[in-house]
Amino acid sequence: MGKPFLWAAIAIVLLGAGAMAAVYALSGAAAPARAPAAAPPAPPLPAYEPPAPAALAPAPPAPPVPVAQQPVSAPVRAEPVAAPEYQERLQSPDEGERGDAMLEMREQRRINRMEWLNRRRQQR
Repeated sequence: MGKPFLWAAIAIVLLGAGAMAAVYALSGAAAPARAPAAAPPAPPLPAYEPPAPAALAPAPPAPPVPVAQQPVSAPVRAEPVAAPEYQERLQSPDEGERGDAMLEMREQRRINRMEWLNRRRQQR
């Protein structure tokens, strides 16, 4: 009996069902003995006929657009250009140092988080 809300919910559902049954019985309507007569069955579907082979053939490719009619677009660069502050990082062949620095940063964040949690526990 440690869950009063659960028992209250069950009681409300049972009371609601009982009240609905009482209203239905007092209304004078008899409970239907069986389901109403079913509608006549629908006529059977026609047999499946596969589409003609011509309908399944792929469409012929579109003719190429002459160069004179192609839209003019800006010239495409061979390589994307990074902002100047990232140029050095992109050209740096040593990935190991950056990886080590990231590991050190993660470790420092973990230490900071643990220290913060310890301070919070001491404040309580």
